[in-house]
Amino acid sequence: MKIDEIIEIRRKHRANIPGKHHEAYRVNWDKAIEGKSLRACVKSKCLDCMNWLASEVKACSCAACPLFEVRPYVKHPKRRQSRKTPPDVTPNKPTAHVE
Repeated sequence: MKIDEIIEIRRKHRANIPGKHHEAYRVNWDKAIEGKSLRACVKSKCLDCMNWLASEVKACSCAACPLFEVRPYVKHPKRRQSRKTPPDVTPNKPTAHVE
């Protein structure tokens, strides 16, 4: 697919963003498309998936989605814990060479 075709598809998609907060969603979409924010990418994709309804993103139950644990509008209490080394795993340590 050529870059001009991609730009046209994105332009048309942006024009069809519905909802009473459509301008805020469009600004977020622009940030995502321009590569300015990974968070904007996640938010835009989740909203797009849920027909641009924040309440549906919050209520999403698709645990198989790779964005489920980082979707917007939800507090994720385990997020900080998941970045730590699990208790049963020790970080790699250099070992003595044994011959």
